[in-house]
Amino acid sequence: MSARPPRWAAWLLRHLRLRGDDDILLGDFEEEFHYLRQQQGEAYARRWYVRHVLISLPGFIDQMIRWCFYMLKNYILVAARAFRKHPLYATINVLGLALALACSLTILLFVAEERGFDAFHVNADRLYRLERIGMNDAPSSFTDGPTGPTIAAEFPQIQAATRLSRSEHLLRHGERQAYGDAIAYVDTTFLQMFSFEVLQGDRATMLSAPNSIVLTASLAEKYFGEVNPVGQTMVMDNATELVVTGVLADVPANSHYVFDALAPFSLLIQSNSWLEHFGGVGTQTYVLLAPGAQPNDLTADFAHFAEANPVWTQSFYLRPLTDIHLHSDVYEVTPQGDMATVRLFSAIALFILLLACINYVNLSTARAAQRMKEVGLRKVLGADRVQLLFQFLGESILLTAAALAVALALVGLALPALNTLLARELSLAPLVTGQGLFVLMGGVFLIGAAAGIYPALHLARFLPAQVLKQTIRRPGYTSRLRQGLVVVQFAVSTTLIVATLVVGQQLQFMQQQDLGFDTEQVLTIPLRDGTLVTETSKVLKERFLSDPQVIHATVTNSGVGAPSGSGPVAATQFGERRESSPVHGYVYADPEFQPTLGLDVLAGESLWTGRENRHYTEVLITRQAVTTLGWQTPADAIGQTIATTVFDDLATVVGVVDDFHTASLQRSVRPMIIFGFPKAQDGKIMLRLAPGSPQHAIARFENTWTEVVPEWPFEYQFLDDAVQQRYAQDLQEATLYRSFAALALFIACLGLFGLAAFTAEQRTKEIGVRKVLGASVHQIILLLSREFVVLVSVAVLCAAPVAYALMERWLDGFAYQTDISWTVFVVAALIAFAIAGLTVSYHALQAARQNPVRALRSE
Repeated sequence: MSARPPRWAAWLLRHLRLRGDDDILLGDFEEEFHYLRQQQGEAYARRWYVRHVLISLPGFIDQMIRWCFYMLKNYILVAARAFRKHPLYATINVLGLALALACSLTILLFVAEERGFDAFHVNADRLYRLERIGMNDAPSSFTDGPTGPTIAAEFPQIQAATRLSRSEHLLRHGERQAYGDAIAYVDTTFLQMFSFEVLQGDRATMLSAPNSIVLTASLAEKYFGEVNPVGQTMVMDNATELVVTGVLADVPANSHYVFDALAPFSLLIQSNSWLEHFGGVGTQTYVLLAPGAQPNDLTADFAHFAEANPVWTQSFYLRPLTDIHLHSDVYEVTPQGDMATVRLFSAIALFILLLACINYVNLSTARAAQRMKEVGLRKVLGADRVQLLFQFLGESILLTAAALAVALALVGLALPALNTLLARELSLAPLVTGQGLFVLMGGVFLIGAAAGIYPALHLARFLPAQVLKQTIRRPGYTSRLRQGLVVVQFAVSTTLIVATLVVGQQLQFMQQQDLGFDTEQVLTIPLRDGTLVTETSKVLKERFLSDPQVIHATVTNSGVGAPSGSGPVAATQFGERRESSPVHGYVYADPEFQPTLGLDVLAGESLWTGRENRHYTEVLITRQAVTTLGWQTPADAIGQTIATTVFDDLATVVGVVDDFHTASLQRSVRPMIIFGFPKAQDGKIMLRLAPGSPQHAIARFENTWTEVVPEWPFEYQFLDDAVQQRYAQDLQEATLYRSFAALALFIACLGLFGLAAFTAEQRTKEIGVRKVLGASVHQIILLLSREFVVLVSVAVLCAAPVAYALMERWLDGFAYQTDISWTVFVVAALIAFAIAGLTVSYHALQAARQNPVRALRSE
């Protein structure tokens, strides 16, 4: 069968059109058309022609499909022949593209999951979270308890509203008990608003009973095994009996709000009556807008309502549910993502793909001379420039398809480790079903065309006479292009190396920074129940202090130095509150808090002075609080009074301690007030231990705990471990940065490896002549490496200012940051030079050691 389409099919492609007012048709049907137009009229002739074309169309399509398959088969055979003839370059291109595609597909899966958070809810486009502007214009996702029911009743644009408040509890069924299961207290409208899958129970009524609980599938299996849990009873915190009324599927991994069980909000109010009143900020409020309702209009309505209702003292705005995970700027109950990270990883994926495409362009143009005869012969045999263009683009696309197959296998192998590192559930399923396959096929064509378009145009332009006579001259711009692309590759790689080094330095800086308190040998034992804080903590503390390895002990609500509350604080003058009321963090602790954590006392005394029954309104403040409250020195604050939201009365400052960090170093240290008593919620005992192995002491602590409170499990954590957990996500990202930088450098070196091999091959005779004339191996290596050393040097110089600007901007997100030292750029340059040098030196050494006689006989 001919490789060309049938004559009449080609005629249809070229001439099936009407031209001008004369409507003249060209081709085999011209005479018949003119005859019918003269005899039957213009309209009849047109209808005849259209009918004839439609009758012939199926055969035409069949012929075109056959022709396309024939050409595709031909392209595949030619590409396979070229790959077999030059396996090194084919391997470099396939491996480079495969690694780049594997990296990009992995990042694509990560980005797709990040951007798709909460989109599985049916009404995701109408679901919003109510957020408020608090003191000092600070946004917050927490609202007063009555806010949800109030706005649902007052505003018809709100179809439904629900409150959420999540906390961990001890759950028990029979002999099985465990602490740490997260129960979300919600209103009965929750399951009508959100589309969490119901496995058992009635969605409309399962949260109606005041003592009901709805379990997720994993929690149901944990406590009930294969037994149907619906109708069974559980005990919460050794006090409250709950009845299981339903089972939900496990919360999807791409939900910003995670829980193990649901319980009615009315159950929470039974033990926290303050949530029924305005001023009790402690819940999150979500709303479902009516169809057609606009969130901006509703925000304005909130403002008008607040003016008419003095009890409503806060301004509100709505945040779309699907924006919370990546765009939240407030405290979240569960860790959320960061849009900047998503953009950064997306950019890295594009850069790595760019490096792989550069490899293909470089190697293809470098080998162009070896395919000149092929191009010349094809043109002599009738191939036109378009056919050649399609042939070389076809080779590029086929190579990309092969790389994609390898990349999918690499991603499948890497995902388990990546899921462990990121605590995710990424899988290949989105890529191999439905829309994912379409994206992959489109990506193959786009990447293959992007990588192959320039080599194809470059090869198709050769004239057959010049090629066959070997009179063609290599254009200088092609060599300059290759050199420029090598510079781009190593500039990108060097930038990633610098970024990796700076990220590592910043993380090390944060981990080694003085936090203002001593984390070594401090053991934290949580008191999970409020009654343990108020009634049992003193007994536990005394028993623990009797242990020879315990130096100090305190009961506090502050874990990892984190404040358990915040609010406005103002200094007073003549017993009257000043106008300025900056927000301070609150820590609630008994008087031994300062010596247990090792806080430095700057003025006055700590709350613990050996005296009993210190007054509750005596407080410590930090150095930052001294400044914000208007005093000049720590000594000036001693004996002064402050007004807080904690007391109706005033509090007296008895001591000033140095600042200590209550959160990650990404945020500035905040002013703190330390009250000399623990609150009943979320308490813990912190023990400062003497140096030495703590394992035997921990065993003794567990025995003591079991004797005093046998109904609660014993748990503990070292304070330094808790501090390190703050940076767990940062450490994960740093690991990914290092991996991506290493991958980018490896892909760049693959291209350099191929170019070095090609250069050595092209200069074989020159090397032979030089060796005959007395050149040493060392001189040959320098000769072949000099060009690449210059290119890498230019790349490093180009990368340095770009990397510096990018990392300066990244460090702006940290309140406390390391300096970008010049040594970072020196180390990055040395790494780039070392790896590039090793890559080039291999081929240079091979060429230098070759027998000059063989080199001179090679042509």
